[in-house]
Amino acid sequence: MSTRAQSRALVLRRTDCGEADRILTLLTREDGLIRAIARNARASRRRFGGAIELFSLARLDLGRKRAGSEGLETLNSAEQIDAHLGLRASLGALRGASVMCEATSHLIHEHEAVPELFDQLCAALAGLGRETPPERICLVELWYLLKLLETAGIAPLLEHCVRCGRTPDKFAQARLSRDEGGIICEHCIPAGAEHGLPAAGVRVYGQIACCRSLEELNAVRITPEGCAQLLELTREFVMSRIGRPLKSLEGFGNRI
Repeated sequence: MSTRAQSRALVLRRTDCGEADRILTLLTREDGLIRAIARNARASRRRFGGAIELFSLARLDLGRKRAGSEGLETLNSAEQIDAHLGLRASLGALRGASVMCEATSHLIHEHEAVPELFDQLCAALAGLGRETPPERICLVELWYLLKLLETAGIAPLLEHCVRCGRTPDKFAQARLSRDEGGIICEHCIPAGAEHGLPAAGVRVYGQIACCRSLEELNAVRITPEGCAQLLELTREFVMSRIGRPLKSLEGFGNRI
């Protein structure tokens, strides 16, 4: 079994395996998504400590498995960098972190480096872990999900109507179409169909999508109600691309 260099990784998912092991889904900066087995992790906490808890940022020593191992790598050792314990203080923050990590585990390919997204997820988890008001939690989750969709190459088209090309200054209402992958303006929506989004909301949606960091996100002005609406639409868009509901929302309830 060959050994790779130590990697910084975020723990996205954990699954029990056998009597004592755990299978981890990890996001690393250098190698993207990795699946690894932590042997005897459930039998003794002393081996890995809190380094493989959900949402933890850790420095991991991973060994590549030989052929026939179903792509799993072996976790040899782990050193915790940040447990993101602040997430546990708020149900909203915990739900947001769960949604972000679960969606990432589905939409990012294994062994494809995503350094910018890794940094953005680290920043988003740290941001949610601070004493953050509910409207800020909503905005951070919304921003990260849009960054995730962009990195995966499946972001919704928000600059103009996917059918006629009108920009938000040329229409008053629109809706986000999961089937067509972007916004459809009022001129292209069949009579009697729901619109949902005012043009101002579409413009703010685009502003959020263009932010590269949480610092840039601070300049965005949006009402709590508007943010909640955009987050719900984005979660639905994410689930349409995954092809099934997010278990995180089933566990917490699809509340904003």
